[in-house]
Amino acid sequence: MSKRIKTVFTLSVITVALVLAGQAYWLYNQLVMNVEQNTERLKTATEKALKDEVEMRYAMYDAKKDAGKNVLKTKISMVIKDRYDSAGLKKGHMMKRRKTSNTVTFMTGGRKSSVVMHNLDVDDAMKIATRYQASLAAPFSKNTVDSLLAKEGFGPVEGVRIYKSPECSISPRFSESGQLWRTVHVNFSVNPINRQALSFTVPVPLSKAVRMMMWQLVGSAVLCVVLALCMWYLLRTIIIQKRIDRIRHEFIKNMMYELKPAPETEPVPTDAVRIGRTDFYYAANELRRGNERVIITSRQAEILRMLADRMNDVVSREELLNKVWGDDSYSNSNALNVQITYLRRALKSDPTVTIEAVIRKGYSLKNRK
Repeated sequence: MSKRIKTVFTLSVITVALVLAGQAYWLYNQLVMNVEQNTERLKTATEKALKDEVEMRYAMYDAKKDAGKNVLKTKISMVIKDRYDSAGLKKGHMMKRRKTSNTVTFMTGGRKSSVVMHNLDVDDAMKIATRYQASLAAPFSKNTVDSLLAKEGFGPVEGVRIYKSPECSISPRFSESGQLWRTVHVNFSVNPINRQALSFTVPVPLSKAVRMMMWQLVGSAVLCVVLALCMWYLLRTIIIQKRIDRIRHEFIKNMMYELKPAPETEPVPTDAVRIGRTDFYYAANELRRGNERVIITSRQAEILRMLADRMNDVVSREELLNKVWGDDSYSNSNALNVQITYLRRALKSDPTVTIEAVIRKGYSLKNRK
């Protein structure tokens, strides 16, 4: 493979790798964005499912005949206080500000006890009362939340745990862990009056995000495969064409070399090189012995001339290949073996001459006088 083809091949591989890396990076960001969207959808669905589950249990409380025994009384008081702020001075007088605070007292009939909570508005107080009454009717139902989440396409909750919590949160609190395989952790005050809270986790389904991107994934994979096939076909075509050009060049060079024109005049005896009992006419590509004439090719004549110039000495294969063919490639080495065989046949009628092969060195033209 030539240097130019290697360069094209390397650039092609780098280009395909960069395209694949860019496509993979874009798909990864798309996947992360879809996971983020599914996480927000899961939070919304979980908050709605918890609210509906409380409403279902509250309806059971409303339907009980003895609900009056555990009636919950709520008392809301508002306190308005004036406060002077030295930071806001105006004409030498302190600025007066008013601070409002709410106090909600829950009195449970069955337990004859009261729970005081500060800074709650009316809606929050009603939600807390509803959760307390719902807990009197039935405990928290994991199956109900699972079925409500399943309608939105999310999996069941995991690791449900009821625990005592000094904090009272009206809305569920969410936290997250993981990147692609993300899990949402939920903490929810299921009965704030009794300081009962629950925690559980819900996995964000990655399959939903992958399913939303399926056509993008398939399209990207098809485009990458088509690009790789096109680059492979292009390089294969270049390599094949390069081989064809090299074969054509070698064929033309060999034809031009072998078709050396015959001399216009008959060669004279003084032009001959004596090899044993044979006269070798290099310019005419001809061997003569008495009335016998053997025509050899120009390449064979060139080989025989080099051997005849160094009669009885060894001429290396590398020297023969470099001077006759121009290089010592494997294919030319095989061609040299063939040409030596033809020369031996051309000289076989002369018992005084032979071409001997010297292993791992070359050939020698021997004259047996």
